Amino acid sequence: MLTMKTIIQIVTIILALAGAFLVANIADAMRGKIDSKVLGAKVFLNESFLKYNWMMIFIACFLFLIIATIDFHEMFGIFIADSSLELIRETSQLGVLACIVVAEYKWFKLVHPAKLDMESSGQYFRK
Repeated sequence: MLTMKTIIQIVTIILALAGAFLVANIADAMRGKIDSKVLGAKVFLNESFLKYNWMMIFIACFLFLIIATIDFHEMFGIFIADSSLELIRETSQLGVLACIVVAEYKWFKLVHPAKLDMESSGQYFRK
């Protein structure tokens, strides 16, 4: 039987694997294949990229605040009903991971723009 906790754990594992793949791919591309000055220019000249990354960081920090509030409650038992604390914590952790993976994907697109454009147009497989 699939419970909410099981679904959250499955999605967390999938996102963690996707994030690890993206980071490994980006790291490989950045080792000598991409000029760091060109990459820096792409990052700071692309206003939507910067805004999107800052938005993901803001959301992740807010979700960390929720997790810290739950931990604070567990230490002192002050203001939150205990019935759904674990689900809120796990959902918040999943949200933080999702923000990180989305930001990683934006970096992946920035590092590999031609590859993604060719794949989306179908030219990637026609070579």
